[in-house]
Amino acid sequence: MDTSLIRKDFDAAVAAGMVRAGERRMQFGVDDCALWVADIQNQVLGYDPAAQVRGRYKTRLGALRVTGAAGLPGQLRNIARRHGWTRINPTLAQPGDTGLAWTTTTVRGKQAPVLATVICRAPGWFVGRNEGGVTALRADNVAMAWSVLDDAKSNDVGTHVNIARIPLRPDMCPTSGARQEPISIGFAILSFVGVTGASTLVAGFVGGVALAALSIGVSMVASLLRPSQGAGVSSDYSIARADSIQTVQVTERQSIPIKRLIVGSAYVGGALCAEKVTPPYLTVGVMFNHGEIDGVEKLYIGTNQVSFNAITPDTLLTPLAVDGQPDYSTKLRVSFRYGEMDQAADPLWLARYPGDGANFRQAGIATAFYEFHYGGTDNSAATQVAFTALWGQVSRPNCYVVARGVKMYDPRDPTQSRTDETTWKWTNNATLVQTWYLTRSFGGRISMDKIRWDKTIESADYDDTLIGCNDGTMIKRHTIDGVITLNQQPFQVMQDLLAANRASLLDSGGTKWIQSSQPRAPVVTIHDRCIASGIKYQSARQKSDLINKLQLRFVSPDQEYQLVDGPVREDTDRQAADGEILPATLALKYTQDHRRAQRLAKLFMLSSRLGRTIQVSTDLMPLVDAAEAGEDLIGSVVNFDSQLFPQFNGIYLVTAVGFADDATTLSLALTEYSAALESEWNPEVDEQPFEPLAA
Repeated sequence: MDTSLIRKDFDAAVAAGMVRAGERRMQFGVDDCALWVADIQNQVLGYDPAAQVRGRYKTRLGALRVTGAAGLPGQLRNIARRHGWTRINPTLAQPGDTGLAWTTTTVRGKQAPVLATVICRAPGWFVGRNEGGVTALRADNVAMAWSVLDDAKSNDVGTHVNIARIPLRPDMCPTSGARQEPISIGFAILSFVGVTGASTLVAGFVGGVALAALSIGVSMVASLLRPSQGAGVSSDYSIARADSIQTVQVTERQSIPIKRLIVGSAYVGGALCAEKVTPPYLTVGVMFNHGEIDGVEKLYIGTNQVSFNAITPDTLLTPLAVDGQPDYSTKLRVSFRYGEMDQAADPLWLARYPGDGANFRQAGIATAFYEFHYGGTDNSAATQVAFTALWGQVSRPNCYVVARGVKMYDPRDPTQSRTDETTWKWTNNATLVQTWYLTRSFGGRISMDKIRWDKTIESADYDDTLIGCNDGTMIKRHTIDGVITLNQQPFQVMQDLLAANRASLLDSGGTKWIQSSQPRAPVVTIHDRCIASGIKYQSARQKSDLINKLQLRFVSPDQEYQLVDGPVREDTDRQAADGEILPATLALKYTQDHRRAQRLAKLFMLSSRLGRTIQVSTDLMPLVDAAEAGEDLIGSVVNFDSQLFPQFNGIYLVTAVGFADDATTLSLALTEYSAALESEWNPEVDEQPFEPLAA
């Protein structure tokens, strides 16, 4: 048969094999690198090159055992002799020819070089199977090659590889890739919120090309959506537990209390700083925010909201009498201070205990002081009934405030100065809260001068846009309201904050910024002409990463600001396609409106299905094109448009950028992106009713 016709058959067979590789995870003994290539060749040649080993192993160790001491090179030499294949220079390979290329694997926790079987896709290009798809690499990065037909143009075998002298270190591998200097989302999070000792980018050596890999923090969906707990799963595996929310809502007694910071608005108790009893009065002081706040909006005793003419700081306040409520007007006095560094001692405490002096002032801490008149001194039934009516079924009264928290810089307000915190104002804009946390000494420790404020403005404006609700009202798209405690890991706090607007933390050239989920159009096209060497493509996701049923949790103002279960979102079409229910939980610790939370839940669920990723080495043109469009490449959206590898094509978000040592090539990490997600919300159809539990 004409070998040119067979080559055309190989062209179609390799393309079909690449599609199949994207539909399932790789499995040893079924479609690993060697068997995947052999399956394609069997389809065209009519014989199975891997017949001698097929069915004899199911694991990586089993494969090593079957291939023996000579390994894959020995097996390929035997196959070549058996079927008359010709050793050729890899650059002369035609579709269907076999090659061996260097990659790495993990051995005892360390990366070690190994050879993998690849097949020629087109002159100059080979492809091989990886865990969730395929990897493409240029022929000059292939170590050995054999022509499977007799149309070989040369028997030039190129540089001989001494298999007996394979070094153990990946960077000493004969075809190791250039070192990378990563600029990535993951790098920004790990390096600038206090996480040390973690690898920010894992270099994947494929055919001598070091490809920047996705790292923790790049895809927030991966870390925010977790499978529901089951047998054998640690309780720490849950994305959020209610106690992280509830512990800030009680009055606690600690020798060294944990510092709390209210961002946006929050419902809090506090840490006890003073307590004295002078019958029939109990007077207590509570510290509820570290630093200055904007103000107190409400006071609750149990589920009763206590009413005032106005809540004014540094003032003795007496509640109003309200029909149907206990007589707080004669049984309670209150005072608030908002946490200025020069604040005076609390007026309520000084009025009751003037001997304590003016230095008892909790400088720089927002406080609430309460004086409770708890009735008679006996233990009569009438006294107990009166006490319970006033303060509830408790041993001592417990009060909660709803407060507007710390003030933050808004670059959109010309009356505010970045260097003068006294000009800052209260906000619950998600981007501004996240940026504020990044610049705090207890958070990201990033200098204000290192923030890209133009990008911050763009993101903050998007968070402030309005979205419609089923009842016809409009609410802000993204807000943050809650409490940060300083015993939390900054990285975990940042993850929870980023959930509120599906945002990313970006870093480029030493500057950082928050990028909210605003839709973005492609600014660069990556095509075959700019691809420098390798491409690693993955589309098959592990089943453990797939979700078709999502339990939402959010903070409900109607249920004493507890983290509560919201409506469950189910995708019955996905469940049918997946063949089972794949549940997960999304906890939005800083979202206090169920309508906003429901919208976020749907978008997280949809984005979790955007599983395709690409790691590719290119020339510098994408960087140049992005600059000409006035954009940074990191965080931009690109159009991947390849004629050689059309199944890779699509729209992707650039999540990592690396430079080779000679600054002539880039390594890009791309993850599938859809700008249409942000419009995938119809409140009349998607918004589910939510009824708070009865008190």
